This record gives sequence, C-alpha cells and structure tokens, in this order.
Amino acid sequence: MTPPQIVARLNREIIAALAAQDVAARFTELGITTPAMTPDDLRDFVAAETARWGTVARRANIRAE
Repeated sequence: MTPPQIVARLNREIIAALAAQDVAARFTELGITTPAMTPDDLRDFVAAETARWGTVARRANIRAE
C-alpha cells in the first residue's frame, strides 16, 4: 500500500497539473472534464465504475482476452 504522504503529494500535484492553463484549455477543447477529487473520492469513484461496468460485462458475457 502506498504511504499516505505519497498519496497526498501525488493528489496535490495532479490537481495542480490539471489546473494548469494549457492543460485545462486542451482538455476543454477535447470535451474532457476533470473534477478535483480527494484520494478517497477517487477510490469510491473507481469502485463504483468497476461495479457498474463489471455488471455490464457480465450481462453481455464479455470476457477479457
């Protein structure tokens, strides 16, 4: 498991990078939204998306190759 201080630093740096004018402008051009998330928010988001798309894959009988 990654030490909490490393996770916090990565989170701060990623949020700063996403807020940089050139990055934000390019993402806007591409239609990408980048909500700032805490590490806990990200964990919850990934868990929810994994459950959501896992259900879709199982119902469609999709298998990893």
